[in-house]
Amino acid sequence: MNIKDFLDFVDFIKNADKYEQRVQSLKDENDRLETNIKLTSEIADIPRTKALTEEMFLTAKQEVATAKETASDIKEKAKTVYDKRLADLVAREKDVENKAKEASSMLVEATSITQELNAGLRSQLSLAETKVKALEITQAEVDSRLAKLKSVME
Repeated sequence: MNIKDFLDFVDFIKNADKYEQRVQSLKDENDRLETNIKLTSEIADIPRTKALTEEMFLTAKQEVATAKETASDIKEKAKTVYDKRLADLVAREKDVENKAKEASSMLVEATSITQELNAGLRSQLSLAETKVKALEITQAEVDSRLAKLKSVME
């Protein structure tokens, strides 16, 4: 060791400000090195993180594909059920329309028959009223003849 270095060392030990500056400088350098070590560690993790991310992406992509297939299957089944129910409803609607037409036709026929029966009943009622009147007249004649007969017999 040479004398100049020794004198610098003694001056360094005697001067507290220089000592504190040097200690602070060493601490700052230590902090910088620790930060670099952390960054280096994080940078070293980038390929591993990238690989994990790619695996997760592929897994997610497969899950999406599976979900799309499942959704497609569900959609097809729902469409099949919908089509079947629609066909059933259309058939029922046609059946109801046919029955409504038949009922309407039967109603027209029943109305016609009712009108005919009413007309027949009216004519029979009129005929019956005529016969009742004729019977009343005949009854009146019989009563009058009976009264005459009774008066003659008495």
